[in-house]
Amino acid sequence: MFAEFSPESLEAFLDGGLVPNDAGGYKLACEPEDEARIYEGAASHDAWEGLARVHCPTRLLGGELSPAVPPDELATIAAQLPAQLPNGPGPTTAVMAMLGHFGPFQSPADIASDIANWAA
Repeated sequence: MFAEFSPESLEAFLDGGLVPNDAGGYKLACEPEDEARIYEGAASHDAWEGLARVHCPTRLLGGELSPAVPPDELATIAAQLPAQLPNGPGPTTAVMAMLGHFGPFQSPADIASDIANWAA
């Protein structure tokens, strides 16, 4: 997975994601039990049922190659979101070419540019 990261993203991950261990090497900063709880919680939340309560401008951005949220699922998710402002448009969606699930780590400048353009 790290082979897909941009050099800057990999450097930032190594800088912030690793801490020294007792054996003189490094370990992940996140404890394995905490990471396991994150994945367990991701499978048991009710966030999808709450989509109808989102009433702010929303943009769904996905990667063309993402197996976690394939591009066709973005439209399905967007259809469950209400119009964001009274009489306003609904959410917008975009698929970033050649990016996968870790798109923000693969091409942070492109993701940041998309967010800045949308927010403007």
